[in-house]
Amino acid sequence: MRATGGAADNRAVLQVMADLLTAMGHQVTTALGGPLGVEYLDKHRYDVVFSDLGMPELNGWDLALAAKSRHAQTAVVLVSGWGFQL
Repeated sequence: MRATGGAADNRAVLQVMADLLTAMGHQVTTALGGPLGVEYLDKHRYDVVFSDLGMPELNGWDLALAAKSRHAQTAVVLVSGWGFQL
C-alpha cells in the first residue's frame, strides 16, 4: 500500500494516513509528491494507492492514470480537503 501527498503543508496529513494504515496492519510506503510516487510505481507493485488530488507538480488524477497504466489491478483512492470546491 502506498500513500502520496502534495506540498509540504500536507506532510502532516500524509504521516497521519501512513500511521493509521500501519496501525491497521498494512505495510505502507510514503512519497511526498506525485513525481516520487510515479518513481515508486515504476519500481514496485502496490495493492492500493492513496493520493492527494490537488498536488502541484503532478495531480492525483495523473498519478491514478500512472498507477493504472502500470498495474491495472491496483486500486486507487483520491483524497482531497477541497470539499465542495470541486
